[in-house]
Amino acid sequence: MTREFGFEFTDNLLMPPDKTHSDTRKQRSSQSPDLGVKIAVASEAGYEILRDVRETVFLSSSAIVNLTGKKPYFTLSDPMANEVWIPQYDTSPGGMPSSIVEYTKTDRSELPLLLAIEHGQGRVVLTGTWKFATVDYGDNTKLMGNLILWLRQKKHRD
Repeated sequence: MTREFGFEFTDNLLMPPDKTHSDTRKQRSSQSPDLGVKIAVASEAGYEILRDVRETVFLSSSAIVNLTGKKPYFTLSDPMANEVWIPQYDTSPGGMPSSIVEYTKTDRSELPLLLAIEHGQGRVVLTGTWKFATVDYGDNTKLMGNLILWLRQKKHRD
């Protein structure tokens, strides 16, 4: 579905700085904010989506890649202070990746974690983690409420 909107999710893992291989294994089942990527939100950002939001926390998050050059209405990107870990897979007898064996830390660039897109007469929000909506760290609950309000509005005609 994301490719229909011109985006896809990477299979990388974003982690706070100075985490270990052991932490990459724990993050899947963890609800600990210590394993979450914290993003400070500028108060002057000017988007209704960010009203009263100062910090968000993304747990077990991957980044989103723009494939087609479509410009989102809004992008919340990860600051460069966090780390990107790329999964190394065990391969099945048929040669297909079957399970993650470990993660390897890699170089990185700025990565989007949450996108708000206007498409036709509707709106769509993409994020690299389902846990974002389940934990009340930082201002995640406020951001979720703002996103729901934004999604319910009709797109203005250009």
